[in-house]
Amino acid sequence: MHHEGDAPKIASLSGARREDKLGNSYAYYIFALLFCINFFYYFDRYLLAGAANNIARELHFGIEGIGYLASAYLIFSTFGIIPLGMWADRTARRNIIALCVAIWGLSAIATGLTWSLGTLFFWRVIGGIGEAGYGPASEVLISDFFGQSRSMRMLSWWSIASLLGFMLGTILGGALGGEGRWRWAFLLTGVIGLALAGLIWRIREPADTGQSTEGVPQHKQVRERTSLVESLCSFLTGWLSLLRIKSLLIVIIMQGGAWFVLYSTGIYLPTLLQQSDLFGLSSADAGLVSGLVGASAGIAGTLLGGYTTELCSRRWSGAGLLIGGIAFLLSIPCMVGSILIGLNGHDLVISSALRFLVSLLLNVFEGVVLAVVQEIVPTAQRASALATFSLIATLLGEAFSSPLIGIVATVIDPTHGQHFLQARAGYELGMALIYTCVPALLIAGLAGLLGARLVKADKVTAQKPC
Repeated sequence: MHHEGDAPKIASLSGARREDKLGNSYAYYIFALLFCINFFYYFDRYLLAGAANNIARELHFGIEGIGYLASAYLIFSTFGIIPLGMWADRTARRNIIALCVAIWGLSAIATGLTWSLGTLFFWRVIGGIGEAGYGPASEVLISDFFGQSRSMRMLSWWSIASLLGFMLGTILGGALGGEGRWRWAFLLTGVIGLALAGLIWRIREPADTGQSTEGVPQHKQVRERTSLVESLCSFLTGWLSLLRIKSLLIVIIMQGGAWFVLYSTGIYLPTLLQQSDLFGLSSADAGLVSGLVGASAGIAGTLLGGYTTELCSRRWSGAGLLIGGIAFLLSIPCMVGSILIGLNGHDLVISSALRFLVSLLLNVFEGVVLAVVQEIVPTAQRASALATFSLIATLLGEAFSSPLIGIVATVIDPTHGQHFLQARAGYELGMALIYTCVPALLIAGLAGLLGARLVKADKVTAQKPC
């Protein structure tokens, strides 16, 4: 039996449980919004990749033009991610995400209305604002809502949105690529982006309520206005302190290698499969094969990496880097084999199976890298660290990989681009991928093996009070 004095305690406990349940529900609502934004961002990026072969013919540019367009999206995001990431450490993250997603939505609409390579390139550059602003702020927001105990798993699921966006964007881009139908897909994507920007702008953050979703009080930080000189000095000091974290530098090198391969193959694979000296698939079939193989392997690899590293990290802090390094090295023979078998044996099944293994192995690291970065840096610098990580890794990987491969393929072509116009550039594209991607994977893999032992010390340092 309960005493009368126990009634207030019981009511208080019941109210606390209701608040926890509401807090968890709201956290998952926020996660759903961020998941959708991540999905449509990658859908927009790879819609262009799936339709690239047809767009090149419609707008009259060569194989190197595909590479330039692929890198255009990364120009603003590469150089804008640091200031926007540091802004995310000083202000409401929802405002940054909403603003950048709205600008990205408008650029997607403009992409659907463009009629020349120059204007298409310009609007893809503007679209890069979306990645520059939403990425670091979203990653930290997820960690704030779910806490350190669940952030690794939730960030793994959040990363899956990019794989789903890659899959559907590539498939739909291939299916709609001909006769200008790709334009309607960009227009619809832009409208959805504007709607998501409005929804994210109305959310409340954990710092606004003073509570995390795990019920742990969080003190509101006072954000003082500083002069331009003081802000610049603070920026440089914080940035240099991050670059002194050795394991962060290792993670950046590894991610640069992974992004170099994943992005360039994602951009060029649909075009590669359509070349008559390889498989000669139609635009729709090439998009379907590229999207299904890459995304299914990516989802499996991301989840496998997240759960495996979560288990192994209980015994060893450097498990994420070690597992990633081994996976990178194993992916090298798979990648070389997938291209050579396609060129010499024209066996689509075996080539696709090896390509599946490449994507799976590389995405093992994708499933844990965001959580690893946040564990090895001080809490107050998490958004800045993620921005720094994304900036340098993008420069090492995505930013120049596609133009480089396009240039190498053109140089290899004895006809200087005529093979692409005749849809016979399979050898040139395939060998360009081998010449560039294999060194990137080798460097990233060795970095993971050598750098895994550094993580434990950096985690301890990050947890020390400032």
